[in-house]
Amino acid sequence: RPPRSTLFPYTTLFRSTRQRKFSYKICRDILVLGVSSLMIFFYYGFISAIYNFLFAKHGGAVCVAAYSAVNYVSYLYYMFAEGFTAGVQPIMSFNFGAVRYYNIRRTFWHTARVLFILYVGFMVVVYGFPERLAMLFTNGDASFEAETVRGLRLFLCTCFLEAFILLGIVYFQSTNKAKTASLVSGINMTVQLPFLLALPHYFGINGIWLCYPLANVPLSLVVFVLVVRDLRRITHDLIKKRNENRKAQSAAS
Repeated sequence: RPPRSTLFPYTTLFRSTRQRKFSYKICRDILVLGVSSLMIFFYYGFISAIYNFLFAKHGGAVCVAAYSAVNYVSYLYYMFAEGFTAGVQPIMSFNFGAVRYYNIRRTFWHTARVLFILYVGFMVVVYGFPERLAMLFTNGDASFEAETVRGLRLFLCTCFLEAFILLGIVYFQSTNKAKTASLVSGINMTVQLPFLLALPHYFGINGIWLCYPLANVPLSLVVFVLVVRDLRRITHDLIKKRNENRKAQSAAS
């Protein structure tokens, strides 16, 4: 006999005839909100292909292999970041629907602090033991190990900003701002292109490694401004609504 927790989603879904009616508007809203997440995953594949091409062109197979190794190490941080951002999304969505905007603000900044603390710990490991991390992927190849160490030090220095950008996208999804979330996702996919076109020409392999961390800086600043502005707006609207309700209650009494 299956547990009640297994049957709960189905009993909720088919609880009444009204809930079984198909709604194009709900489907459209779901798809629009999900576009930004789709663009994030498309961004990973698109950018990885460009980096592989540039490393193969400017550095050869050793640089391509080092880029793969650095990506594997970066997943140790990004998997935690994606887990935390995915976990707080329903919390922020619930509080947005319940008009508890102060809880949204607290959840957002608490999550940002946790991501930053994880980033500090991750950087201590990356900068304190880069050779040990590189040795996990090498088999005595000195050139591969040296390139991996260089990539770890240059490529991952601003990985917290990438996590913050992801948190910003999740915030806009949670507060029903699909256009803003999709806009940030689209910019995140294209903002690296000018760096990828210019830096390798002037700085070679170091320029390729630095494209990702440098591109994160301006976009994270834009996301920070957008989030702070939106949090202030919804908080101001809540305070205004509460004051109007108090005045109405005072007038009625």
